[in-house]
Amino acid sequence: MTSINVLSNNSFTALSSDRSYDDGVEDVVENLFRMLGEVVWVDEKVLDALTIVSGCGPALIAELIDAFILGALSIGVPEYVAKRAVFKLFEGTVKSLEMLSVSELRDQVITPRGLTIRILKDAYARLSCPLLKFWSLPMTLCLIFREGL
Repeated sequence: MTSINVLSNNSFTALSSDRSYDDGVEDVVENLFRMLGEVVWVDEKVLDALTIVSGCGPALIAELIDAFILGALSIGVPEYVAKRAVFKLFEGTVKSLEMLSVSELRDQVITPRGLTIRILKDAYARLSCPLLKFWSLPMTLCLIFREGL
């Protein structure tokens, strides 16, 4: 299982084998997929769950990026600036998360009466079921940004 991110050699590929192969077959397979990005070996039962993250994830992230761009456009940011700003936002956030945990990053950005906490409260208020809060937050944020801040 891999994802569309093979286009930039940044895919996350999970491989599974139900038996051991001789003569380094697994090494050959892993090296082939490693040309496309990162590779991990997992139990087969984990593949479906990883499909949600790695396989579906790029489309969900693309939708979220599009919402940020459209939100920026709706408040007057020129398109070329909006795209660059949003791309750098996601790139920089990922790099920052290599040094900070998700909660540390979030807590360093949020202030008690600031815009970030208002946006998050609005997003969570739109969701009624606690389980949906986890899975639907990105899509709810898309709606908020598309509607304008």
